[in-house]
Amino acid sequence: MSNSNESFLKEKNEKEGSPKIITIDHTKPFDPAAFFGAGWKTADTKIEDALHPLLEVDPAKIQLETMVTTDERFITREEKIRRLKEAGYTLLDATVARALFFENPHSIPKSWKERVDGRAIIIAFDGTELISPFGDHCTPCLYWGDDDRLNWYSSTYDNNVLRPSAV
Repeated sequence: MSNSNESFLKEKNEKEGSPKIITIDHTKPFDPAAFFGAGWKTADTKIEDALHPLLEVDPAKIQLETMVTTDERFITREEKIRRLKEAGYTLLDATVARALFFENPHSIPKSWKERVDGRAIIIAFDGTELISPFGDHCTPCLYWGDDDRLNWYSSTYDNNVLRPSAV
């Protein structure tokens, strides 16, 4: 259940070699207000993978998956998560995104900087559920901006389902 964007990214990652393995620090809880502003919080619900957090990640092995079939234009977030779990993927969370963003941006695969149809690839870290000050359920995301800088982003679930999830 992949699309042409995923094939493109996988092929590019395989050609780039292997960045170093990074350590994920779970001693500092993820504070969404520090990244997105006052009023942001994590949801009380926990995605199963969050109960067994990763201690280290090899960025070269991070896969980007949408789980949308070629004949689908849209699936719900719940369906996306169900398909990812059914396929055996571990959903990466905000602590992984934080480690990549602040401590190891040089380890992010270069293919994440690529544009697909002229647009930045916005990568969702669906292992963390955020709630905005307005009550919207969101996912933390990373993307490379037009200025060649890595950016944090939060995406509402309705906008997130076609974005690749980091797994």
